[in-house]
Amino acid sequence: MNGSAWLAQLARLGADLLFPPQCSGCGRIGALFCPQCAQSVEGTPATVCSHCGRMQPAAVPLCTLCQQEIDPPLTLTRAAALYTEPLRSAVHALKYEGQRELAEPLARYLVASFRRPPVDGTYVQL
Repeated sequence: MNGSAWLAQLARLGADLLFPPQCSGCGRIGALFCPQCAQSVEGTPATVCSHCGRMQPAAVPLCTLCQQEIDPPLTLTRAAALYTEPLRSAVHALKYEGQRELAEPLARYLVASFRRPPVDGTYVQL
């Protein structure tokens, strides 16, 4: 670690001591997105349209809306999780309050959603 990196890390630690991170989901002190909030994020159900990602009563390759479209604009759309609390507050803090440190913990939900195989067996090359 060079001198400037060491100094930056020391400054971050000092700032955390003076202004400890606060969970964007529940307000607890100690982390920007605490383990309890991370565990309470609701995943998307497996019963979705493989094409558009809309929730369905059963998993289908094309829902009735996608079947009606001549040239659907999106394919293999996925939601990482349901947009409910505490995820909603964390996404809001990332987007509108500039808390970029939330990008890494929230990215884990995106990675998990891309690891799930789609209903029709089509995989996206990353």
